[in-house]
Amino acid sequence: MNQPLLLLVAALAVLLVYAVQRTVRRRAKLRRSLDTAPSPEPELAAARRFWESFQKHRPQPHAVDNLTWDDLDMDSVFTSVNCCRSGAGSLWLYTRLRLQRPADALPSGEDPVEFFTREDALCRKMKYRLALLGPHGGTGAEALLFDASSLQLPYARFAWLAAVLPFASFALWPLIGVGEGLTVTVLLLLANFMACIWLRSRPGSGFPVLCGFSSLLGCAQELEKLFSRESPDNAAELRSACRAFRPLRFPLSVLKWNDAAFQAGLFDPSCFFLLPVLSYVYVVRRFETHADDGLRLLRALGGLDVAAGTALLRGTLPCWCRPEYTQDAEVSFTDLCHPLLDDPVPNSASFVRGALFTGSNASGKSTFLKAVAVNCILARTLDTCFARSFRLRRGAVFTSIAVRDSILAGTSYFMAELLSLRRILRYAETGEFCYVFIDEILRGTNTVERVAAAQAALEYLAGKNCLVLAATHDLELAQLLTGHYDNYHFREEVRGGEVQFDYKLRPGPSTTRNALALMETMGFPEQLVEAARKAAQTQQSAMAHAE
Repeated sequence: MNQPLLLLVAALAVLLVYAVQRTVRRRAKLRRSLDTAPSPEPELAAARRFWESFQKHRPQPHAVDNLTWDDLDMDSVFTSVNCCRSGAGSLWLYTRLRLQRPADALPSGEDPVEFFTREDALCRKMKYRLALLGPHGGTGAEALLFDASSLQLPYARFAWLAAVLPFASFALWPLIGVGEGLTVTVLLLLANFMACIWLRSRPGSGFPVLCGFSSLLGCAQELEKLFSRESPDNAAELRSACRAFRPLRFPLSVLKWNDAAFQAGLFDPSCFFLLPVLSYVYVVRRFETHADDGLRLLRALGGLDVAAGTALLRGTLPCWCRPEYTQDAEVSFTDLCHPLLDDPVPNSASFVRGALFTGSNASGKSTFLKAVAVNCILARTLDTCFARSFRLRRGAVFTSIAVRDSILAGTSYFMAELLSLRRILRYAETGEFCYVFIDEILRGTNTVERVAAAQAALEYLAGKNCLVLAATHDLELAQLLTGHYDNYHFREEVRGGEVQFDYKLRPGPSTTRNALALMETMGFPEQLVEAARKAAQTQQSAMAHAE
């Protein structure tokens, strides 16, 4: 009799020791990783879903639109600057990049990144708690915050009735007998249990979303206690964000326990009385009218994670600066780099009016435009630029760089260019200041009309409240717009049969072309290259004679 019992106790003890050791090792690993950028996937898909819901239900006219985001490869930029420890931080970082929204100052008025840079010990404690929350903490919150009614359970109106029926069945016992009455009660309890399991397990169940939000709330409450000793102002901000969820503490704890039991395959007796279902229904109905409170909590917690992550990011960069803001329409910088390049060539410039960039193919025009545009966004959102100095005016960023046609949409390349340019013109007509970056404007049509239309569009934008930086191969366009735009160029040298670029910006228009040289160095047939060279000379002679 005692031997099986001893074996059972020993097995349980071994499992307990294993679980404790595993937890200790996991937490020690988390602590060791706090000084390095986190390695988990940045949950791009979840961040996109959250942003799409945000923009759908709360349209933001000054946000980075999809064309600009794709032109600048901002998904990759997001990945490279994301040092957040939690899914909530990643969601809010992505959202802030799209909103072009600066970080909120701490209640004391101090910059949060500077605060966490100075308070390193406090920052490490906070990052450790956020790391426990995990990269998935907060994912799926878009449905709860922006469309809570879609999460409501089917037959939710009957949940209370079903929960009360087992107790009401006691009244039947004197009428039909104890045995039969007990059978009815047990059947009702089993029906509730099965209904709870079915609702919990069905595809698209919102139970994990609510449990994830419960984890966010618990994390915020723990951070409130942490900050109460060392940063009362931050503690007060978190306390204020959590206050609206005091009525939800018990139902959220029920849901969290039910989720833990469900994941572990354990028995949860509360299902007999539909307590998880009633808690779920109550929480969802609360969010249907208090979604702003949930967004405020996510913003508070995610904002702290973003600030701590930005402090870590700055420590990994060889060169960075905080931007300086001006009221003038300008952008100036020294040693500017693109954040996605491993070995970037820094450039310095100051643009106080529109600028045109000419130069050979692959000389660096597009990369330079993207570097300036990306740093304008990072300046607004992370207060961090990949440069030694960066000066700009606050304004939205629009690009028309990697325009593509669409077979499915029936849109030609030139039509896609027109649509891209039209959205920029419409925003410029609002009078709000913006930065405009264009690469090879209207390249999808013939040379004569391209130059004429491009000249008209760029002159129109020059008269609006915006700063335009545009790259072009049309040297004649640079000459026509001299009165409205300054000219800059990138150049190359042909050495030993190879085309070499230094990717340095220089004043004035380009005086060289390299398309034929590139064809030659890449091994195109000599006969083909020579024929192309003769055709080019003939065209140049004809144009010179026409002039």
